[in-house]
Amino acid sequence: MTLLDKMLQTLPNLNTVQSTGRVLRITGTLIEASGPAAGVGELCRIATSGGSEPCMAEVIAFHGS
Repeated sequence: MTLLDKMLQTLPNLNTVQSTGRVLRITGTLIEASGPAAGVGELCRIATSGGSEPCMAEVIAFHGS
C-alpha cells in the first residue's frame, strides 16, 4: 500500500471543525454571510434548509467586523 493509499483511507475518519453561520445576501456569484469563523482562503460548505445538495465556497474577503 502506498503512502497516498494510506492517506486516502484516513480521510473519512478525520475530525473536522464545524461552524455555522447564516447567508445574508446573494448578489451574482457573491454570497455574503454572518457568523462562520473562517479565514480568507478557507473552504466552507453551504447547506440549505430545503435539503438540496450543499455547495462549496471559498472565503475571499471580509466586510465590516
